[in-house]
Amino acid sequence: MDAPASKTSTAPNWRSLRFLAGALAGFAVPLLLAECYARVRPPADILQYLGERSPLAGGYRPDAALGADYRSYADFQRENADRLDKMGPLDSPGPTWLWLGNSFVQAPGMLADTAQAALPGVRMFHLGRNEPINLRAAQARLLLENGLRPRRIIFVILPIDAAAVGLHPFSSILVNRNGALTYRVRMPAEPLASLIRHSRLALVAWVRSGRQQTDPSFHATQIDSAPTPSIMADLRAAIHSLGDDSRKYGATVTVLLIPDREQIHGQSRFPVQDAVAGMCRDEGIDCFDARQIFLDAGDKPSLFLPDWHFTPRGNRMLLAGLLAHFDAAKPAGEAAAQ
Repeated sequence: MDAPASKTSTAPNWRSLRFLAGALAGFAVPLLLAECYARVRPPADILQYLGERSPLAGGYRPDAALGADYRSYADFQRENADRLDKMGPLDSPGPTWLWLGNSFVQAPGMLADTAQAALPGVRMFHLGRNEPINLRAAQARLLLENGLRPRRIIFVILPIDAAAVGLHPFSSILVNRNGALTYRVRMPAEPLASLIRHSRLALVAWVRSGRQQTDPSFHATQIDSAPTPSIMADLRAAIHSLGDDSRKYGATVTVLLIPDREQIHGQSRFPVQDAVAGMCRDEGIDCFDARQIFLDAGDKPSLFLPDWHFTPRGNRMLLAGLLAHFDAAKPAGEAAAQ
């Protein structure tokens, strides 16, 4: 009498198990497919976090102080062949100024072009591309090692450059075996760390959350109020590298500090500029802080293009201030352009 009841009671259990198995497969199969796809074709935004597993390649090598350096001048020359051809031979006998900075310096119509128009007898040497602060310092060293003898090296720093260091400290840089710049991933506590190490899909989620950064609490807007000790240490390493180059090659280095729009409009302070100026004094490097030029300027909106780069007026003012700084440091009778 009890057997039929037993069969009847187990039937729903089998149906429940089949439903559960189907539900699990419904979740697992898409996840498995996504994991496979992320491994075969990793999204572009995580390639720089794959280290030795990254397909990226480049011409860099690790550097203990700057995080990365150029592997060789031959690699550098191949990567920048068109621009180097335009600039002419490194050992040109004519006067040369080497400019190292971001788009405020190197973009068409910006400071380097403004200087070239004002001083046509001086070769304004720059590569027309943005580089982070550590690679600018490495670039100066590489060019000097290979024969460039500029009358001046002008190393430009804006707060946005220091903010980039906050997002990617020198210590986070991992140059893989292919010479590519990649970045170490900050890991959470276990067991999530193991999941991220072994699952490409989990790594994608972690990177896109922004928690992979060395200091995930850092935001670029902090740079005008509270630069971190890590940022200050990295800026000091770059300035120290410039100081070494200046002493080794007899190069005249000027660190040019340019304010950002918030500073020019009186909306933030100048902690980066103040700190870097002190670093330059410690290294015996010339420094020109251009803040007062812009703080004293009238009609401040006319200083900026819609993308917040400087207009021709802003660049002319900046160049005039820099040349006046050079003239003030020159013995009587010498011109700043020499």
